[in-house]
Order: sequence, then structure tokens, then C-alpha cells
Amino acid sequence: MEKLSLYERLLKNKNRLKVQAVSLVLAATAVITTGCGKTNTDTPDVPKPGFEDVIDNDNKVEETMTQLTVENLDSEAEKLTNELANNGLDVSIEEIKAVLLHLNKDSFTDDEYYSLFDVSEYQEEPINAFFKKVSIFNTNCAYDNTPEKIVNFKDFCRNDEGYKVLGKLDECSLSIAKAICSDSNNIDSEVNSNLSLFYEFLDNNAKIKIGDETFLFDELDDATKTLIMYSCTSIYNYVKNVCSPERLSDETKKLGNDVHMFAKVFCLDSYNNIYTNMYNNEFSKQK
Repeated sequence: MEKLSLYERLLKNKNRLKVQAVSLVLAATAVITTGCGKTNTDTPDVPKPGFEDVIDNDNKVEETMTQLTVENLDSEAEKLTNELANNGLDVSIEEIKAVLLHLNKDSFTDDEYYSLFDVSEYQEEPINAFFKKVSIFNTNCAYDNTPEKIVNFKDFCRNDEGYKVLGKLDECSLSIAKAICSDSNNIDSEVNSNLSLFYEFLDNNAKIKIGDETFLFDELDDATKTLIMYSCTSIYNYVKNVCSPERLSDETKKLGNDVHMFAKVFCLDSYNNIYTNMYNNEFSKQK
């Protein structure tokens, strides 16, 4: 199959993009390479560029997700705060509580949500502010080379589908970090194979298979896509800041750049939807 230019591929996906995101991407990169994977026998309703893959995952997500309620929001926020503190991240319960609340609005009734949401408390948008604080957007930060200190993004998603998908992506991020920190001769292959899963899932809408279930990027909710954006940015910055450049091939470096770019492009609408919902509601207008 002839490789398409980035402009051609973005046109094919224009219903998933904002105009400003397209302009940014076109200015940044000229050509996108295809990822890898095995051909899926299912014929999609609408053909997409690249491969139509089923990404196999033999490891099921074992952890049990805890649904959020008004009664347990504080305790769940405290649990996450303690876990992140053990990994050396200085965050507060209130910061994590705000992230859990706004990313999981559907866990609450409108009355419950608005009773917990005081927009006057926030100096800036709390979701982005939190994830910036844990350094995933800071390309100049001093990244800790301990793989276990990577943030598990599934812990911030309390819907079943998103929890499972993010759990798989968390596993891939951890595999990348472990490969880099092991200083083995197989770093490039390990980083490339795991980044390829991110790439195929985002760009080609490949299915991720977890146990007996399969998941498509386009079918995920806004909260999950928003967390995928942060997850991709996090592992991109980890690779860029921790791994010695000479240990990675040009192909793998480009794959990382593509994952970072596509995550922001394809997840931007979802983040904007959450932001708009947070600030353009009747409650916030009463502040």
C-alpha cells in the first residue's frame, strides 16, 4: 500500500479534527509511516488508511475498578494521593479529588456533581493543572528513571471500558520504561513494539483485545480519550528524557513523535468537551 502524506491522512480523518489542530500538525510533520500488526478479518464499515488490526493482549487487567460515589470520593482521592506520594509526587487530596470528579461526572447525578463542584476554588483548569504538576508535559523536567514511578492513568478513569483500555496502555508504558532502564541490547525493539500499539490504536483505529472483549478508540468516551492524550504525552516525554538517543533507531524516534502528535490531535475534542462542560454550565455562571 502506498504511504499517504500527512495532509491526505488528515483529510480522511477530518471529522475527528479541529481546524487549529490540523494547522498545527501540518506545520510540524510532513510524512507519517505506517505501524505494524496483523490484518483483521473483520471488514470495517468505513475503510481507514493503514492497517485494520486486532491488537492482542494476553494479559487481562486483574484489578477491580471502584465506582465513584459521593460517599467514597474523598477516600478514593486519599488513596491515590498516598500512592503518588509514595512515588515521590507532591500532590494534594483536593487536586486529585477535582480530577476524579470532573473526569467521571457521569458517576454522579447532576445535583451531586454540582454540590461537589465549586468553580471558584480553581485558579486554572484542574485536570490540566494536575497532570502538568506531575511533569508529563514538561519536556525539560528531571525524570526519575524508576519505571514503577510512572503514573497509572487507569486509576483516574472509573468507567469499565476506559479502565481496561487505559490499563493496557499503562502496561505498555511500563514495559517501555523497564526496557529503557534495563539498559539491555533490546531497547529499540521493545520501545518500538509498544509504541506501535499506541500508534495503531490512535491512527488506524485498531482494536485492542482484552480478554474476550475488543475496544475501538472511536467508541471510547471523552474522559478516556482525554486520559489517553495525557498517557501518550507522558510516555513520549519519558522516552525523550530518559533514553539515550543513540539507543533508538530513527524509525522508533519518529514513531514516538507520531504517537505524541496524534494523541493531541485525536483527543483534543474530548478534552475540550470536558472543559466546556466544566465551565459553561448554569452552576459556574452563578459564581
